[in-house]
Amino acid sequence: MGGTFDARASRALGSFGTPLLYAVGAILLGMAVPRLEARYLPGLTSGAGASAAIAVLSAIASGMMPLTGLVFSLAFVMVQFSATAYSPRLVLCWPGRRS
Repeated sequence: MGGTFDARASRALGSFGTPLLYAVGAILLGMAVPRLEARYLPGLTSGAGASAAIAVLSAIASGMMPLTGLVFSLAFVMVQFSATAYSPRLVLCWPGRRS
């Protein structure tokens, strides 16, 4: 009984440990890289403020929403058109279905 619990605990730690490690690494890099850039590469820093960054990111986001809608609608139309191509004889030939 103890062996199964240990195996389950190690699987749970593995499934939560890796994303947790990546999240902690991203937070640390997000705090360290801008400071290192400002200290060692002062010519590469941008003089734009937060309002300009918000404007650029909101323009990108507002352009991505219609694109995402278009991609999903085209994917659903393709699935719908391909579903009409299946005949009953073709469906019977699928593996695993024996009649």
